[in-house]
Order: sequence, then structure tokens, then C-alpha cells
Amino acid sequence: MKTLFEKPVFWAKRFEEIAQWIILGTIALVPLIYFPFTFEQFELPKQSILLLGVILAWLLVVSARALNPQKTKRIHSSSIALVFLLIALGISALCSDALYLSWIGQSGLEAQSVLSFFLYALIFWYGLSCWKTESMRRDILIWLSVSAVAVGVIGFISLFIVAGSVPFTTAGTVNAFALFVGVMSLVVLGISAGAQVAAWKRWMFIVCQFLLPVLAVFFLLVLDYWAFWLVYLVGLLALLFMQAWTKTLNKKSLFPALLAVIGIVFLFFFATPFSLSVPTEVTPSFTTSWAVLTETLSSHSVLFGSGPGTFAFDYETYRPVDVNRGLFWETRFKDGFSFFFDFASTTGVFGFFSLLFFLFLIKAKTGITFFKKRRGKKMKESVGILPAWVALVTALCLFPANISLLLLLFVLSSLFAGVWAKEVQRQSKKKGKPSKILLFLFAVFCIGLVFMAAQRLVADTTYAKGIELDQQGAAFNEVLSKLDRAAYYNRFHDGYYRTLAESFIYQATSQIKNANGDLSDDQIAYIQSFLNAGINAAERAVALSPRQGLNWLVLGKLYQSFYPYTVSGIDSAQIAFDRLLVVEPANPAAWKAYGEMYLDAALYNHENKDVWLSLAEERFAHALALKPDYGPAGYKLANVYLAQGRTDAAIEMMAALHKTYPSDVTVVFELGMLYLERGQEGDYDLAGEAFANAITLMPTYANAYWYLASVYEGKGMLEQAIVELERVLTMDPANETVLARIAELEEGLIASELPASLEP
Repeated sequence: MKTLFEKPVFWAKRFEEIAQWIILGTIALVPLIYFPFTFEQFELPKQSILLLGVILAWLLVVSARALNPQKTKRIHSSSIALVFLLIALGISALCSDALYLSWIGQSGLEAQSVLSFFLYALIFWYGLSCWKTESMRRDILIWLSVSAVAVGVIGFISLFIVAGSVPFTTAGTVNAFALFVGVMSLVVLGISAGAQVAAWKRWMFIVCQFLLPVLAVFFLLVLDYWAFWLVYLVGLLALLFMQAWTKTLNKKSLFPALLAVIGIVFLFFFATPFSLSVPTEVTPSFTTSWAVLTETLSSHSVLFGSGPGTFAFDYETYRPVDVNRGLFWETRFKDGFSFFFDFASTTGVFGFFSLLFFLFLIKAKTGITFFKKRRGKKMKESVGILPAWVALVTALCLFPANISLLLLLFVLSSLFAGVWAKEVQRQSKKKGKPSKILLFLFAVFCIGLVFMAAQRLVADTTYAKGIELDQQGAAFNEVLSKLDRAAYYNRFHDGYYRTLAESFIYQATSQIKNANGDLSDDQIAYIQSFLNAGINAAERAVALSPRQGLNWLVLGKLYQSFYPYTVSGIDSAQIAFDRLLVVEPANPAAWKAYGEMYLDAALYNHENKDVWLSLAEERFAHALALKPDYGPAGYKLANVYLAQGRTDAAIEMMAALHKTYPSDVTVVFELGMLYLERGQEGDYDLAGEAFANAITLMPTYANAYWYLASVYEGKGMLEQAIVELERVLTMDPANETVLARIAELEEGLIASELPASLEP
């Protein structure tokens, strides 16, 4: 340490150089990061690497400033707006119902957390402070371009070799990948290798200048989506316009002009020449996202929204009923129509306009100068950055964002602000104990953040291993050990506790199924232990994230599945399902689950059977009101009618379901059973038609043959009944139940009631 303080200027320069390389490596690596051994393979690793790189770099920068305080600093008006943005995010996170999600992020929702925006801000301020020259800023763009080429090549190779028609991308979703490569292609089109760039860098940039636009256009043609072309054309036209305005058009401008023509042709006139079918990301429509946005702000806080990263909860709570008419009504969307919709919903007016003000100030200086003069070194450099920045902002108006895209936005913003930043003199600070104490405290803070990131990665890796063992059919104790360790390493992830609770449900259910006859007291106590452990885990999940409907659903099902073995029983299940309907009122699946709870309750509590059946009927009817073609709810409602003795209503409901789902073998079979049970004039013929239809749909459906034999038996056609039973024997020759019934029919014995089902 003596040497360190004897040569403060020397070590300060070394620290700054190391910090520069760390930052450079971080922003280049983040789009490429992918951890196959973690459960969340993209956003969590990217955030962790970003955290590690930024924190280490800033620790070195702060150490360098403590050793050798700078006499000048670079300022830009956007820094003030960025401070307001961080304050808005912090207040919004404090008001959030999912604190861990809003502050840190989880389950692939790390991009909009307070921690991530804090890291984006540190990247912005680092670039504003340290990327002082045009050559330094160009080096950043070159390394980013190299990273983008690697991302594009990986996607290109995977499209044809690894994943068939679904490309694997390290940048995240297919949409994010296409936008990232497209924006970076605009970067390389906007700048050129100058004489001040080293030869090896110049050749590397020339390669990027050719490959990135080609890859971008190729994937735009493959994806064939108008919004991608629109974003790309906005960037290309902005580039050509700025070059024309600044009088920097040259022969190199012909390439972006050609790309613009290609974009216009395939956007308005011709279809893509490629026959590849690549599925793109599905997001809620503009109308749906707007409805969620307005309802969220009116129900939570207009100023601060519902909390960073909580759009998935907002969507489930405030989605319009019309969503249930679409194909994706069961999809739990994590993102809305676009990043700006999400941000407005989750951070409110204060956060949204702070972000807009920040973006406005980034461009304001160039806009003012743009109309005053056309030439100048700064204007020429701006031509290389602004078109890509404008295209990226446009993309965020039309698409959701992830860490790769938001990091790129702040890097480009920092480079752009650095072009117009002012250098001001500041008073030198005396070196002494205060600076050393602050440095020590900052180092402790950095170590804490790095430890947290490492612990999250360990927890997610352990959780992924537990899921993998479960899929491989490993022993329950082995799977449970991994899930429990994951929850231990990260005590704030509700998903870990929810999965842990579900594993206890599965194990308890298995114990009941494997029991022969009535359960002994020891077996009941054993099941009770699993149930109690599952309830504890589910309640922990609910406490961590009370707006996550899946947590309430798991807790409710824990009580529902084991009424004879619980203390709280039906009352506790009612509380859980009531909360489920609060957070997901327009979800017909939630209402169906509640109705199933009451239907099961009627089986265990005969004294209140009529009450429970009536409540079940209300829940299933409401589910059908939300989604009239919701088959599972209609099927359960028919069961309620049957339990109430309303066979006619049950048949009417099942017949309506059969019209809606004519290929559903279960529905047509149950319709036949209802006709058999009613047994009125003509019902045997209708039942026979239903069972014959079921056999047509599924020729190996043994139960349909079994009860079709009952139809013939009821009509006195014993020989035909025997023929149907013999068809069952062709599938199960040793079935003693079938053999015994054939023997009875051969003797002319007709059963007085319907036989039990062949299936358990």
C-alpha cells in the first residue's frame, strides 16, 4: 500500500485504464451472455454480469479519483433528468406490492428493476465522464459492433443448424434479437473508419460494416413483420437525411440508400422471398395495453404506478374481458404492447415523463445545433450515432425491451451526450481520511451487491437442477433437497417457494393414491406433514408476492385437495380463492378453480352439500359468462347439475359443449353416460349414438365399448352387447371383469343397474 500512495497519479491512471477495459468488456458481453445451467437463462445472467462489471469498474474509478482528484468534469443536462428518473423508480418501488421484483427483478423481469436502471445510469455517467474523445467513443462503437456480429452469426447458424425454424439468440427473444442487430447495423452504417483508427480496428470495422446490415436485412426478410421494417426505415431515412443536411453524403451513402429501397419494397409491395416460418413474440394489443395502463394508474397511483416490473400483475388484474375471446387468453404476458406502455403503467406519470425528459435532453442539443449550422466535427460525429438512437427509441414504442436493448439505449445515449458535454473546472479536494472512509464504504457496498448477485445465480442454478431431476423421475427427497436449497439461497423469490409447495402437493397426492383402502392414523399424520410443509411454503410465496395469482391458486389447491387432513379446511381454501379472484377477476380459469373447490367440498361435507353445489354453480356460470366457449367450466357445471339431480340441465349443457367441441371424446362420452343415467324414452338410442361417436374419435376407447354394450343390453340385444365386449377383450384379453360380464350375458342375465367403469 506504501507504493500505491507514493505514486498516486501512476496508480490512478492504471485503475482508470483497467476500468475502461472492464466497462468495454461488459457492454460487449452482455448481449452474448447465456447460462444454460440456470433456470432463467437470459435476463438474470445478463443482469449479474452487468452488475459485476459496472460495480468493479466504478470501484476502480472512485479509487482513482481518491488518489488523484480530477480538476475538470464533464456535464450534460440529461444527468439531472436521469437523477429524477432514479428517484421516481425508487418511490415507485417503495409503493410496490412486489418489493423484490421491483427493486432487484426476478423470473425474467430484471430489465426494468431499480437495480438495472441504477446500473444503466452508472454506465451513462461513466461514459459521460470517461469517454472524452471521438476516438474513444468510436472504439466503444466498434467493440459493440463486433459483439452484434457475434450475436447475429449465432442466430444465423442456429436458424439452419441448431434449432430449425426457431433461431437461438443470446440477445433474448427473437424480437429483441432482430432489433438489436438492426440498430447496430445502423451504427456501423452511420460511422466510417477514419485515419485516427488503428489499422486492425479499421479492418475489423469494415467486416462489421458489411456483415451487420446483411444479417439485419436477412432476418427482417425472414421475420417479415411490418414493425421491424418500420423501425429500420426510420433509422435509414434519418441517416440519409442527416448526411444530406450536414453535406456529408458520399459514395458510401449508396449502401444505406439501397437498404432503404429494399425496405420500402418489401414493406409495401412484395412479400418475403423466404419460406421459413419463424414464430415471433406475442404481446398484448395496443387496445389491451392501453386499457391495462389506464386501469392501473386509476387503481394504484397516477404519479408512481404499480411498481417497476409489475406489468404481468397489472395485466392479470386489469385485462379487459374481450381478451378471453382471443387465442392467447390463457397466456400470462410479462410485457405489454411496448416498453413505454409498460413503463408508464409501472412507474406512473412521474417515472414516464422523467424518462421522456431524459431522452428529450439527449437529443435537444443536437436538435438546436442542427438548425443553426450544418457543419462541424460534433455534427459529423452525431450523424454516426443519432440515427441508431432514433431507431431504438422508435422500437421501444412498438416492442417490449430487455436488458440488451435498454443497455444499448443508455450506451448510445451516453456516447451521444458525450459529444455535446461541457467540461467545467472544479475545485480540487484535499486527500485525507474522509475520502478514504467513503472509498471503504463504497467498497463494502460493492462487495455486498456482488455477493447478492452470486447468491442469486447459485439459487437459480440449484433450482434448475431440482426441476431437471424432477423431469428425470428422480427420488422425491433428492428433488426436494434442491428446491429447498434454492429457496434457502434466495429467500425473496416467490417462484421457488411456489414450486416447493407444488412438490409437497404432488407427494401428498401420491401417498393417498398409493394407499390401499382406508388410511391409517400414521398415514394420515404422514400426509399431514407434507400438507403443513406445503402450506408454509405457499404462504411464504403469498407473503412475498401477494399480487401473483399463481401463489393464491397453489395455496387454495393445497387446502382443496386435502379436506379430510387439514385443520382449517374449506374456510382456508375460500380465503385463498377469494384473494385469487381479487388479483385475477377476468380470468375464467380462476373462477373455474374456485368452482372446483366448492364441488369437491360437496363431496366431503354432506351436511352443506346443497350450499356448496350452489356456490360451485355460481362460479362455473361466471366463468362461462367471461368466456362462453370455455369447455372445462361447462363440463364442471354439467357435473354440478348432475349432483343436484338436474339431469335434464346436465344433458343440455353437455350437448351444447358437444356442439362447440365436436371432436372432444370426453364430452361425447359423458353425454352418452348422461343419456344412460336418465333412461327416458329414446335415451338409449341417443346414448348409443354418443358412444359410437366416441369410438369413431378414439377406436381404442375401451370404456365406450363397455357402455355401448350396456345400451344394447338395455334394448335386449344381448348378442350385439357381447360383440362390443369382445372388442374390449381384443385390447385387454385377461380382463376378468369383462370375461365375467360376457359369461352373464351368455346365460341371459341382464344387470339391473349400470356397471362400474372399467377405468379407475
